[in-house]
Amino acid sequence: MAVIKITQRQLERLILEVSSDGPVIDLKNPEFWYQDAVNPAMRKVFGWLKKNIHKKSGTLNLEETWPYPVSPEAIDEYDAGSTYYEIDVEIMKTPFQEGHPGWNLSGGAVDRGHANGIDIILELDPDLEISEELLEEIEDDLLDTLAHEIHHMTQWGALERLNCPIYANISGNNDFEYFRQCDEKPAFIIGFRARASRKNTTVEQLMKDYLQNYVNVGRITEKQAEEVLRDWLGYEF
Repeated sequence: MAVIKITQRQLERLILEVSSDGPVIDLKNPEFWYQDAVNPAMRKVFGWLKKNIHKKSGTLNLEETWPYPVSPEAIDEYDAGSTYYEIDVEIMKTPFQEGHPGWNLSGGAVDRGHANGIDIILELDPDLEISEELLEEIEDDLLDTLAHEIHHMTQWGALERLNCPIYANISGNNDFEYFRQCDEKPAFIIGFRARASRKNTTVEQLMKDYLQNYVNVGRITEKQAEEVLRDWLGYEF
């Protein structure tokens, strides 16, 4: 019988993978989008947004428990930082140009040093009417954004996941190059999975609609949209 030699660090990774009795990161599952982290955060953030959106201002700071396994290297380096992450949310008034929908939700994963975190900003035009339809659109965007940024948090720092690949992105200064960056492609897919889970549509259709919006405003071409779509649909975790 052949003998397979592994390092101590590889053994620790295997022990973590097989001994965890909690949720696991199952990226190959097309229905996985970090539900055990996204759903609790979503309830708190969106609940707060609904209560404060009419004021069109406010800030929220949360500390959330991280439910998934973390790489041994991250545990060694960050210790307590590997068991939680932070979410900062801000609602702010922003005058938009005529023809703009009047709102924008953006997010970003950040390394706070002591822990990983997510920053979310909801910009609202001072004259924007807050309706139930608007709240539903914001809820969709928020779910997508949380899932997208949570995946980014597993790519580095205190919450780096087991066996995460090393990304070597080529810097780009346009949307086409950004959509095709090797660390962004999986994050977009995870976000679309989350959005599709609450909409009567497919991940592929959501991708097409998203890219078409960029085509419509001239930020990418039809040909580039087709190339990005092929890239996303052909991605393998």
